[in-house]
Amino acid sequence: MNLSMKIMDTKRFFSMIMAFVMVFTLLIGSARVQQASADGNTIEAESYNGMSGIANNSTFVGSLDNNDWAQYNNVPFAAGTTGFSANIAVDAAYAGQKIELRLDSTTGTLIGTLTVQSTGGWNTFTTQSTTVTGASGTHNLYLVFKGANGLVEGVGNLDWFKFTGSATPTPTPPPTPTPTPAPTPAAFSQTTPASGATNVNVKPSFTWGTSTGAVSYALIVSTNSSYTSPSINVSNLATASYTPSTALAANTLYYWKVTATNANSSKIASNAGISFTTGAAPTPTPTATPTPTPTPTPTATPTPPPVGTTKYEAENASLSGGTIATSGYPGNSGTGYVEGYQFNANARTDFTVNVASAGNRNLTLRYAAGNSTVTSLNLIINGTVIKALNLPATGNWYTWADKLENVSLNNGVNTISFKSNSSSSDVANLDYILLQADPTPSPTPVPTPGTFSQSAPVNGATNANVKPSFTWGASTAAASYTLVVSTNSSYTSPAINVSSLTGTSYTPTTALAANTLYYWKVTATNATGSRLAGNAGISFTTGAAPTPTPTPSPTPTPPPGSTYYVSPSGNDSSGTGASGNPWKTLAYAAAHVPAGVGSTIYLTAGTFVETKPALIPLGVNIQGAGEANTILSSSGVTLAPGINPSAADYKLWYDGSLIQLISPHYTVFRDPTSAVIAPANGNQTITGFTIDGNSKSLKAGVWVENRNNVTLHHVTFKNLDQRGAVFGPGDKDWFVYPAYYMTGTKIYNCTFINSGKNLGDESIGNLNIAQLDGADIYNITINDNQGGYGIKFIYDGYLKNVKIHDSTITVSESDPMWGENISIELWNLGTGNEIYNVNCNTWLSLVNHPGIFDAPVGTENMKVHGVRMIDLDGDSAKEAIEIAAPGIEVYDSYFQNKGFGMALWDMGHKNISIHNNIFYNTTEHSNWAGAGAIYIDNSRTWSFTNINIYNNVFDTYMNAVKVTGSNISGVNVINNAFLNVGVSDLEAVGSNIVFKNNLKYNAVSKPWVINGATTQANNILGNPGYLNTGSRWDTFYKPSTASSFAVDKGLNVGLPYNGSAPDIGRWEN
Repeated sequence: MNLSMKIMDTKRFFSMIMAFVMVFTLLIGSARVQQASADGNTIEAESYNGMSGIANNSTFVGSLDNNDWAQYNNVPFAAGTTGFSANIAVDAAYAGQKIELRLDSTTGTLIGTLTVQSTGGWNTFTTQSTTVTGASGTHNLYLVFKGANGLVEGVGNLDWFKFTGSATPTPTPPPTPTPTPAPTPAAFSQTTPASGATNVNVKPSFTWGTSTGAVSYALIVSTNSSYTSPSINVSNLATASYTPSTALAANTLYYWKVTATNANSSKIASNAGISFTTGAAPTPTPTATPTPTPTPTPTATPTPPPVGTTKYEAENASLSGGTIATSGYPGNSGTGYVEGYQFNANARTDFTVNVASAGNRNLTLRYAAGNSTVTSLNLIINGTVIKALNLPATGNWYTWADKLENVSLNNGVNTISFKSNSSSSDVANLDYILLQADPTPSPTPVPTPGTFSQSAPVNGATNANVKPSFTWGASTAAASYTLVVSTNSSYTSPAINVSSLTGTSYTPTTALAANTLYYWKVTATNATGSRLAGNAGISFTTGAAPTPTPTPSPTPTPPPGSTYYVSPSGNDSSGTGASGNPWKTLAYAAAHVPAGVGSTIYLTAGTFVETKPALIPLGVNIQGAGEANTILSSSGVTLAPGINPSAADYKLWYDGSLIQLISPHYTVFRDPTSAVIAPANGNQTITGFTIDGNSKSLKAGVWVENRNNVTLHHVTFKNLDQRGAVFGPGDKDWFVYPAYYMTGTKIYNCTFINSGKNLGDESIGNLNIAQLDGADIYNITINDNQGGYGIKFIYDGYLKNVKIHDSTITVSESDPMWGENISIELWNLGTGNEIYNVNCNTWLSLVNHPGIFDAPVGTENMKVHGVRMIDLDGDSAKEAIEIAAPGIEVYDSYFQNKGFGMALWDMGHKNISIHNNIFYNTTEHSNWAGAGAIYIDNSRTWSFTNINIYNNVFDTYMNAVKVTGSNISGVNVINNAFLNVGVSDLEAVGSNIVFKNNLKYNAVSKPWVINGATTQANNILGNPGYLNTGSRWDTFYKPSTASSFAVDKGLNVGLPYNGSAPDIGRWEN
């Protein structure tokens, strides 16, 4: 038994079942008096006569938590009993807890204590021993399990035990006969539904041939031949047939297989490839309203009951006789439910209700009854027992049902009670009562939507428009339609998923992928929610994406005043810069325009061939006729004397760039004797053209160095060799704060295409920034599939109050050094920085040097929000964000198919807040860090503190949260939804983590798996009740209703919320 199995035990459930076994045993006599004595013979742990809290696993007992106990009757202790041995399995993290040996009661004479030691795991059993004193004669033996060292659960899994040291010789047990091996189950066939069957009933009768030697069968039904996420998964079937009680989906392809198992658990599977397709769902027959059962109490003349209903929560009622309010099982209303009717003859729940007039009312009781038999409670009205109320079993303790009764109430205050009727097996949990008017006549059923056809695109269509017009026929009785379009016939991860369409056509605003096979289906829904799907197998293939027609930028009107014109047909020798006599090159114009007086160099439409750098003076603007109209083409520019392009630091120099806005500065690499100089006031704008580097023949496009108040907008950078644009004061000494920052920088509406570079030992960015304070960078589009990064620091960074937002970055997902290129990489972040509303496909890297901007509590160096990061090929081993800087907040973002989500290390050691994000993988990933949604690593010598992980969704990860290293404290994991986690929900190595009010749900039920030192409270299991429709970053994980299981189950952590408590997960209902 591993830890996950142990945590899965629902103690209340097993306690209840074992209690019933105990009662049954008492009724038939003391047939279970121990046959083994305390003289060296083995006593099987599962052969107890009574217990509290433990779980019987048929070959051992588990779920041994603090103060749980097991009772063994009539154990004879021979004279001289001095030892106790137990065969036990204990995980290392739970060693040191105790088993007390007591006589005749749980507080009786203590004859010995065994302190359990680690055996290496929950499935590794070893024999451990201790001494015993004071035991003789025949007694009832109690094993009492005790926590220790701060642990209150998981004492161990106990197989058997025995007492030793008796003067009486241990009798030689008779030889155990060798069991005759059971024959391997014989091959058999599956009968119905037959392979390829169509129009099969949505509740099909599955039948198969018998298998010789089989003692049971298991049936699995799934929408895929891998049988993942099965719709039906039942085992221990004794007969060769099964009919489900819950309908399968209509008009859907299913696969089914049966596995036969013999007495030795040998198995043989039938043909796993048999498939069938269900037909339409049957039209539901309206259920007649049941006639209320009359009560023996005389019924007063009924008066018109009040309109509507009133709900009374059981947990708010008056509880007595052993009933208690609790919240252990999911699916209940309000803040919990009432339990405690088992074995409590006086258990009672009293509801106080107030009605406006006397008369009959319909009363609905919401309850759960997990027994296999009918439960009975007395219904009492105003102190009079009305009847024994029979409550049919609900199958388990988290399935809730309604019981309708008609009761007579007095005018004003009444007491409605539910009391145990003294039968020990009558067990139910109560959720609420609903008091309502007499039932109104059932409405006339709305007809099921009629059949209809899908018109366009037709099945098998090719070269379809990437924005196709979907049309279909009208369905009679349909109130709305839902259209789903996907690249697979299972319609997972749809490209289009729109509902509530009232017409019979839809044209998307966003283009589908070009040259791609798509499937599409339409579902009609009537006014009551009944549905009928159209043919789900219609497919089409899109054609090539249309060549986008560039939106021509309006031809700017040259500003009045000092405007100088440059034209491809101009002349540098004879031109004057006038509109009728322009110059020919930008470089010549820049050398002849006066500085500092607001002059503008106006580039007319056409293609300019530039061979020299344009050295732009202070206060001079450059304005083109639009990105599509003015093209600056260059295969490289001349370099100043002494500049060596092979120098190691050439990548950091402005030399080789086309447009240079350079003011004097400290040049530590070129001239260590130069002085630090404050930035000059550029007061200039660059706009309206494209720079074409002619297949990376030109080093860089625009280089702004040590100038304030420079604006760059509506410029396209295309095929530059190293960098598209650079903004920074120039190189500096590392590991020291800058003396100055550039201010007044604005960069917006610019496009960068393949203008970064992989240099082997590093990659450099399309847009490069350093030492900026207050820069505003937005509406940036970057596409680089040749090795360049998106936006990256230059020199050693240093940024304050920089905003990067409303941009789209797509770079290569292959990088020989780091696995994939980086969308945004920034170093040495001071206060006030933000990245928001950014769409990208690869990771962000946020790094500070040791001790740089080591933010105190309440100071944020970077906010990241509204980021949507989706890996293009769905296969990444990299993190979404590297957090190696303090004072980082990441929220309201979506990350899909990254190897792991957040990676915190080094300077990312304190004041980190990660909240209201969605981390989703289509399949589990694996990597060196354990593929967790959150990975915290202090393998060095930092001190990690104040790290808060709140209200996130972690969906389909191998491990959700993994923490490793020492000196880690103040890590809080609260209000998160853990969905479809494959291995571990929390791995905490060397740390103490606060883990509270989290929710776990897997399609195939799994328990919490939490390893390491943690403080846990109020973590729950169950379906959160999310919508599960629409885009995953938008509506998919929102609670479907105000009563969804995740609603109001969280803990107040200081984030805004509605209702009585925060919801669990990304969205607040």
